Amino acid sequence: MSTLFVSDHAPYAPRRPRQGRAALWCSLLLLLLGGCRLPGMAPPPLEADFFTRTDPGEEAPAVPATVDFGDGLRLLGFDLRSTPDGPVLVTYWTALRPVDRELLPWLFFYDETQGTVISPLPATTLPALNERPVRSWQPGFVVRLAMPAVALGERREAGVGVAVLEAADPNAARLTPHLGAATVVVRLIAGGTAVEIARIRAGQPDLERRRFELPPIQHQAAATFGQFAALRGYDLRRDGDAILVTAYWQALQPVDTSFAVRAELLDSAGRPLSRAESKPRVGQRPTESWITNEIIADSYRLPVPEGAQPHAVALSFFDPATGEPLPTHDAQAARLPDDRVTLAIPEGRP
Repeated sequence: MSTLFVSDHAPYAPRRPRQGRAALWCSLLLLLLGGCRLPGMAPPPLEADFFTRTDPGEEAPAVPATVDFGDGLRLLGFDLRSTPDGPVLVTYWTALRPVDRELLPWLFFYDETQGTVISPLPATTLPALNERPVRSWQPGFVVRLAMPAVALGERREAGVGVAVLEAADPNAARLTPHLGAATVVVRLIAGGTAVEIARIRAGQPDLERRRFELPPIQHQAAATFGQFAALRGYDLRRDGDAILVTAYWQALQPVDTSFAVRAELLDSAGRPLSRAESKPRVGQRPTESWITNEIIADSYRLPVPEGAQPHAVALSFFDPATGEPLPTHDAQAARLPDDRVTLAIPEGRP
């Protein structure tokens, strides 16, 4: 692959603006994360040199993370560097084929707890993209787009998306990202129209590395769920008036559906004593973000009613849209009753 770099120091000469561009960006940013809050409803004006370019050098990103936006544009990865002035986010892009639409990569920091965009950075302000718009990118070239240091709080997230400026409907004005191979966890956000690529904690990059090997576990287990995931083992421990079960899932193949887990605490007759339902990691590791062979640890807290004697824990996956459980099989490929795997609680434990 060749690497295309455009100088930072060229004068900022915006291309002829499109009708409705400002309104479109306002709509896009308000739609982010299901309706974010922006002071004054729109970001403040950005200086001409607000976006910067990295110096020519190695074309491989420090953190490889493949995300395809539509069928024409690919994020190859990113660098997230700590500086005294705040984090610097550098993204690496390539065109998969000639692009016949006006596409704009956009970078932003946001506060996940508040659902608020902190630094919405539409790439329309990037001089490099005015000189070399996406539709001029040649397939096989690598383009590095960077934003300068931004002063952030203790806890922030970094996101990336691609906007379609020619889209008439703001709801359809972002390309759908499709997650590929990555050494770190990349999450879909904003209703599946953008991705979170990194987190900032205490002012420093905090990257969650994917795991492909099982850690030490208390109990081995073997069951498959809809041919997309397998249970490899589990831990049990007492947590006050509840039992905490940690399941170790392994992704068998990618899926586009965000499945949820149902965990049930059962008595000796198989009757449920308590139940917990959630998407993995309380929605932070949705199943559509899993990649083949990855190990995902997920915990569920199941209260124990006073006087009850818990006997087992049952786990299942289901589709939240229908409530239907996924077909569940044991190690011998036999269909399990009620499409759930039952895990015994050893006597005297937890």
